[in-house]
Amino acid sequence: MNEDISILCLSDTEFSSSKLSILLPLLTPYLENARLVVHLGDGISNFVQALKILAESSQFPKFNKVMSNKEIVYIKGNHDVDSGVTLIVKEMNIANRKLFFYHGQSFNPIYEHFDVLKNKLRVSLGMSMDLSRYYTNQQRNLIGKYNVVVHGHIHKPRIEKAEGTVYFCPGGLTHKVISTKCPISFGVINISNESSLVKFSIYSFLDNSKGDLYIKLADSKEYEYS
Repeated sequence: MNEDISILCLSDTEFSSSKLSILLPLLTPYLENARLVVHLGDGISNFVQALKILAESSQFPKFNKVMSNKEIVYIKGNHDVDSGVTLIVKEMNIANRKLFFYHGQSFNPIYEHFDVLKNKLRVSLGMSMDLSRYYTNQQRNLIGKYNVVVHGHIHKPRIEKAEGTVYFCPGGLTHKVISTKCPISFGVINISNESSLVKFSIYSFLDNSKGDLYIKLADSKEYEYS
């Protein structure tokens, strides 16, 4: 029996390495099921340093064992100048589905500059981000070329299907001001080898009344590909 293929997606891990080293062990059960981990860029150096901190600790043996056998694909983000990563895009064909991974920079840098300024102002006024122009520009350049487009950059979780293409953003682990209304999150893609289904899930980091961290499913959608 063919097993489903699970891909754990992270992006914009811009928290300090010490804070990331607290959050990352919570991913252990999701990592156990993942065939692949994809980091979609920004904060790669912090993420790598957090993995080193954890590897040198004896407190998280299960996490370290899982990570030691896990393939990680790093995709360079626009702030990863010191990461040593050079991969800009990654295309994969899995179970006859074509996937495209990239950080998520706008195909129009001028529009992006104005969108960032606009959304910083919106957030400062207590409003939500307006990413409509970003989405339109992205779809104009990628729609119809892939079954799935996976990206980071916007710090906002997203599962959206447009004209046959699913756009999936896992959100981020970031402190950036523009993201204050967005959850700290990651994503998982499950691709069935036995059916035409692909499932996209967003998980958020939360804390309870005692301040203990835990992970909760925030959103999930399933699409069928013929």
